[in-house]
Amino acid sequence: MLIAAPPGSKVISECETGVPLPKACVASVRSDWQAYVKLESESVHGQADYLDPTDAFCHLGRCPAIVGTVPVYTDGVRMTDAFSASLAYLFAPYVGK
Repeated sequence: MLIAAPPGSKVISECETGVPLPKACVASVRSDWQAYVKLESESVHGQADYLDPTDAFCHLGRCPAIVGTVPVYTDGVRMTDAFSASLAYLFAPYVGK
């Protein structure tokens, strides 16, 4: 199985307001990232399962740095342990394959 990298978001400590409010800490999915995921998924077509986690990180093309009260990223790219643990459901269909 190949898992695409998460799309990224803003760095909480650098949000416009200086306070990590979800509405101030949202980034759009970058078009270059979308193109990369498309190419990557096409390259593994039929050879492996490919998991694009975009929907777990973003809604309608907007990617928050905080979901509820849980920070998504430590630095805009790397996931926090808490958010990572919340993604276990993504892998359930692949357990035992």
